[in-house]
Amino acid sequence: MSEDLDSRLYFRQLLAGRQVATAHPMAGRMANFMYLLGDQVSREAFVVDPAWDVDSLLAVAEADGYTVRGALVTHYHPDHVGGDLFGHSVEGLARLLEIAAVPVYVNKHEADGLKKVTGLAESDLRRVDDSDHAHIGAIDVQFLHTPGHTPGSQCFLLGNRLVAGDTHRQARQAAGGHRALSGAQLRPDAHLHHGGRADSQPLSPHPLPRRLAAADGSLRRLRHALTPRPHRR
Repeated sequence: MSEDLDSRLYFRQLLAGRQVATAHPMAGRMANFMYLLGDQVSREAFVVDPAWDVDSLLAVAEADGYTVRGALVTHYHPDHVGGDLFGHSVEGLARLLEIAAVPVYVNKHEADGLKKVTGLAESDLRRVDDSDHAHIGAIDVQFLHTPGHTPGSQCFLLGNRLVAGDTHRQARQAAGGHRALSGAQLRPDAHLHHGGRADSQPLSPHPLPRRLAAADGSLRRLRHALTPRPHRR
């Protein structure tokens, strides 16, 4: 299955203030990552945390030959989904739905907050729970509820690839001054794509640390999902 994923997965990481939203006064300071995840055969994609410059995100997808079929939300903060950020207007999900009527996948604990921040309607949302799945073409996306940064923060697991939003950033902060939870040994080929801000991570994907630390158990689900298990014959 991993080989199939490697051959089919379309993955683009875009940095606000550098690759998109270069003219926005706050984008460069916040330095958020956004992602396009898709199936190279069906040519369909999800966009992760579309904010700052939605038109450019969709233009990148179109230039690569992909149609955006949905949005995945890590959490409801305006720098990830749009809204008012310290008095600055941030483009986001509302703009996306003006262009394309696609479903927005959000954790059920985050949905009400997302509606308040973005102005979206309940009918725009697909409320998901921990361990739910969505598919884009033949690509399976598993939702992992990782509360801590916000009550409904979630990550997205695609095979051995994890898009973590600000959850991984929260864990790094927690490890510096809070009780750390002992992390499970992770698959050596696992990779993490930090979907939050660029102030703590490089632009390119990088191997996951052998151990993860977090406050309040926010990464227990990640440890469980990425713990190696014996192959069944």
